[in-house]
Amino acid sequence: MKLTPRAVSYWLSAAFLIGIVKLSLGPTVLAGLVAFTILDQTQKRLASRLPAFAARWTALAAFIVIGTLTSWMLGKFLRQSLETIPGILGVALPRLQVLAERYGYDLPFDNVNDVRQLLVEALKDNVRNITLTGGLLTKGFFHIVIGIAVAVFAFLSIGEEPYGDTLYDALRREFKARIGGFMTGFEKVLGAQVV
Repeated sequence: MKLTPRAVSYWLSAAFLIGIVKLSLGPTVLAGLVAFTILDQTQKRLASRLPAFAARWTALAAFIVIGTLTSWMLGKFLRQSLETIPGILGVALPRLQVLAERYGYDLPFDNVNDVRQLLVEALKDNVRNITLTGGLLTKGFFHIVIGIAVAVFAFLSIGEEPYGDTLYDALRREFKARIGGFMTGFEKVLGAQVV
């Protein structure tokens, strides 16, 4: 059996996919693909109005600004939510107690301090699971950041390098065709999800 560059490119693509699954890098790859698609599509839209160099850097600047603003808004939302929970509980608990008395239920708490104590006890009982989950969330967060960073570097390193007549160049051309087909399909699916 003769191995052609096309066959080797398919084998390499399959090896990459198996590696992604075996190493549990799905969220990392997905974050990178989404980030790269956003950058690429933004650059393509800007390319009709700006020179290629300016379009690329404008797309990157817009991506960074929007990502930073989104992260800041999410952090502010979470902080504000945590600050307002005691006030919400102060209003909701008396109403909940009235409803519980009306329907004959006994609540395991009488005031906000009792709710806080129940939460502390639940956290103590489940501290091992919470620690594992927190570690997974932290690990997942850093994997996503790494995926986005790789996408940004890939976006900045895109360039048309001429192909020669070597076996390496033939393999590179075929592998680029496999990645191009995958990215086209991914962009269609992502575009459909956005719409």
